[in-house]
Amino acid sequence: MTTNALILEIIDSATGCITGEVKFSEAEASKLLDLLDIGNTDFLGVSYELEESDMRKIKIIFKLKNIPEIASTAYLRAQGVLDDLPYKIHTNRELLMMLAGEKPLAVFYDFYPSTNDSELIPTDKFEPYVINGRFIKREFILKNEQNPDKSIQWILYAVPSESWRIDAFILMTKTASICGWNNGFERMEGTLLGYSDEQNDAYQELMNAL
Repeated sequence: MTTNALILEIIDSATGCITGEVKFSEAEASKLLDLLDIGNTDFLGVSYELEESDMRKIKIIFKLKNIPEIASTAYLRAQGVLDDLPYKIHTNRELLMMLAGEKPLAVFYDFYPSTNDSELIPTDKFEPYVINGRFIKREFILKNEQNPDKSIQWILYAVPSESWRIDAFILMTKTASICGWNNGFERMEGTLLGYSDEQNDAYQELMNAL
């Protein structure tokens, strides 16, 4: 089986956001997996958490200068379709982007009641900025009357000057749940989350090509 190209992501412990990444080609990925004694593992849909000793090996063997000696958290994952976009998606970068003024709205969701042992919604990271007024927070539950266990809890964070995006996002979500999701809603969602027209165009082009 051919080894997938891999992406190494460095995670900032304070924000839970990606602060750096390194791409390994298929040939490099094969060498990397041998180095870590993982074997020819299929990483599709799976992330592998690296130890500090792993990071030191990688830094030395691959002569990497743009990653720290010791990272609080680092993961390996398979390269995916969205990595072909000409920009970085906001996923796992939301908080840092909002603090930098590069993103007006962040949206998270999970089943309600939650069926996950791990916390999918990083409320602990965002809450200090809600308390000090840096962000506005809103929660709502989209009920599934036919299957209540599949109801969805949404938590939204916006900078105060862009709070209108919260109401717009909730209206869009409720309307789409009735009418069905389509390309128009997809583009509206991207715009509300802070993606540019050019980025929305690139995303639609990529999705249409699949």
